[in-house]
Amino acid sequence: MTGTVLELKNISKRFGGFKALTGVSFDIALGERIGVLGPNGAGKSTLVNCIAGTLACDTGVVVLNGQRVNGLPPHKRAQMGLARTFQIPRPYRSMTVFENVSIPIEFLSKDRALEQEEKAYAALRLVGLESKSNVLPEKLSQVELRKLELAKALALDPSLLIADEVMAGLSASEVDEIVALLRDLNGRGVAVLLIEHIMRAVVAFAERVIVLVTGETIADGPTAEVMKDERVVKAYLGE
Repeated sequence: MTGTVLELKNISKRFGGFKALTGVSFDIALGERIGVLGPNGAGKSTLVNCIAGTLACDTGVVVLNGQRVNGLPPHKRAQMGLARTFQIPRPYRSMTVFENVSIPIEFLSKDRALEQEEKAYAALRLVGLESKSNVLPEKLSQVELRKLELAKALALDPSLLIADEVMAGLSASEVDEIVALLRDLNGRGVAVLLIEHIMRAVVAFAERVIVLVTGETIADGPTAEVMKDERVVKAYLGE
């Protein structure tokens, strides 16, 4: 394994005549906390899907833990250390919280049954849902559903977690709760790429921020410096 968990080199993606991403390049170091900001239509979701393998990029290279993964499906990338959440929680409604977390482990892990069970409970403990392990998702609050998404992503001990708008629809105190949880997970060695609309959450979490506008990177650097960048201010506040 190299000193980076992810390398993106000149990633571009078109949908017909629309350029969703143009020449996006950046690296993520082991254990780094990165935030990605951008207005609607900036290309954030397309970027996540190109990294995760849901979409194939038209040009460029995606390198995960030192290995090129272009052409590999999402489950192969998950086995190589990449985990992601989804903007809209997708629990299996007829299964308990524990069973929801167990599904990705059973599908992707080669561990024995007892070890898989231990991993599922460990993931639930990490996000504070162990006491809800036997309830159905319909009994969870919105913030608990977000935590369940995180637990499913963390169940396979990823080296990189893409947290895709995990705070959408949450109250201010719930946003703070998720930020604290992500910082704790990062402190355990997981590199985190936070894709988020809520600027204060990104500022509170990220040590480095990347800003996309119309599919291109307009800023990439330490959080405090990027938030003062005139191009970033203009993108969010206008002239």
